[in-house]
Amino acid sequence: KEGKVGDVEVKEYLVGVMEALIAPFRERRAYYESNPKLVDQIIKEGNDKTRSRVIETLNEVRTNIGFLN
Repeated sequence: KEGKVGDVEVKEYLVGVMEALIAPFRERRAYYESNPKLVDQIIKEGNDKTRSRVIETLNEVRTNIGFLN
C-alpha cells in the first residue's frame, strides 16, 4: 500500500513544526544577545546569591565538624 504524502511534504511539515517549537528560544536568545549588560547583571546577581549560600553552608559545616565555635 502506497502512502498518500510524499517524503518532501513530510519533511517540510516537520521543519515547520520544529521552527514553531524553537521560535521562542530564538527570540529569548536574541533578546539577551542584544542586552549584554542585563546578562552581566543576571550573572552577577546569581554569583552573589550563590556566594552567600556557600558561605552559610561552609560555616554550618565547619561548626558541625568543630572548626568553628
